[in-house]
Amino acid sequence: MRYALLADIHSNLHALDAVLEAIESEGCDHYLSLGDVVGYGAHPDACIERLGGLPITHVQGNHEARLLELATPQFSEIAEAAIVYNRQILSEAQLEFLRGFRPQERPEEQLLLVHGSPDDRDEYVRGLDRMKQIVADLEGWLCFCGHTHIQFIFDGEGARNETIDHVLQRERRYLINPGSVGQPRDGDPRAAFGILDMDEGTLGLHRVAYDIEGAQEAILQAGLPEPLARRLSLGR
Repeated sequence: MRYALLADIHSNLHALDAVLEAIESEGCDHYLSLGDVVGYGAHPDACIERLGGLPITHVQGNHEARLLELATPQFSEIAEAAIVYNRQILSEAQLEFLRGFRPQERPEEQLLLVHGSPDDRDEYVRGLDRMKQIVADLEGWLCFCGHTHIQFIFDGEGARNETIDHVLQRERRYLINPGSVGQPRDGDPRAAFGILDMDEGTLGLHRVAYDIEGAQEAILQAGLPEPLARRLSLGR
């Protein structure tokens, strides 16, 4: 089985389309989405429609939870403004689609999908000590997360982010973040995604350029806060 890994799309249709085009040549059987399809950007409706036509498994992110008025930590003023905008333009059918997202999924025995961490949808997993604790507690081989918008693969000892095919060792446990499609925060503004080949035991971390100016203009035309547009070109 060959999986495409997506996280933190955040209503950025320009980035999503570039990523989906790049994935077309990868021969993937299924897509895994690690939460936050919505929020921040101008096109939550179109992003949902793109994903709705794919063989895909979703987990719930904190932005889906906030949009659906579920319990989440307090949002910043600009994040809340984007949620209000997203909520206004989504149809009832699209909201119902989002209601189907669950905090965790296990598409097969060795794969766990979460947004923040296995313990907390809203946890930002950054430090190596916390990563070690998570992989030590894993029941399966691989755990995929999003939320931080930072691309990495952690093998129980150290974290790497080289955009190459990493050979995964069966005797280890891994925590992997494919990075953010729609709002990277690791200093590289290109859209991020991953490709997992379960048969070969490889994980590829990838980046692809997209029309950042087009995404920025869409944000401004939607009347969303200007910092949401500006940060796209910074990758922060």
